[in-house]
Amino acid sequence: MGEVEAKKSKRGRPQLNAVVAQKQLTNVSIELFLTKGFHYTTIDDIVAAAHMGKGTFYQFFKNKEDLFAQILTEFFDELKQTLTWTHENLENLDESKVILDLFFLEGQRLFDTLKKFEKLARVLFLQGRSISPEINGLISQFYDELTQISVETYKMIMDLGLIPIQNPQILAMGVIGTVEKIYQEYLFQKIDLAEEQLIIETIRFLLRGLGVNT
Repeated sequence: MGEVEAKKSKRGRPQLNAVVAQKQLTNVSIELFLTKGFHYTTIDDIVAAAHMGKGTFYQFFKNKEDLFAQILTEFFDELKQTLTWTHENLENLDESKVILDLFFLEGQRLFDTLKKFEKLARVLFLQGRSISPEINGLISQFYDELTQISVETYKMIMDLGLIPIQNPQILAMGVIGTVEKIYQEYLFQKIDLAEEQLIIETIRFLLRGLGVNT
């Protein structure tokens, strides 16, 4: 039994090391993209900063664009998961006060994700669409999916009679654009508000725009 467990341990160890190595490569890459710029950062720069060889890099990524796309996809998936969570929790709502509470929780979840990926978000705002046509396509696809999830959410809220009948696509695009702009200004320290107050003020503003009396 001891020998079998030892073999399992040996087989498991490279998997753990692979996870650590991949995380290290992505972390140093984002730092380099911020300081040097995506196009001026080379794979040699990345592996040198991570204290690894090129072979390790190519175990996980085809190139720099593939690395950035993988991190971006993880970031986008977490944001979409929060919006889906909100949609799923709308079914039992029957009053505006509960909407305020639910959207505050959504705002907190979104903010937690944005903080987790703060450096990536900086790269995205500063360089994102100029990185490559593939990355630009990935970003556009994300916004399309985000808009569609939000459209379905606003349709449900209207069906419940909790906000006035409006064009849900216009609402979705307006909310997404507003949140993006506010977060961008906050990220680059142009808004001087504590985190909780920022979320409260943003949610109240958006709900007033939806026709909810806050």
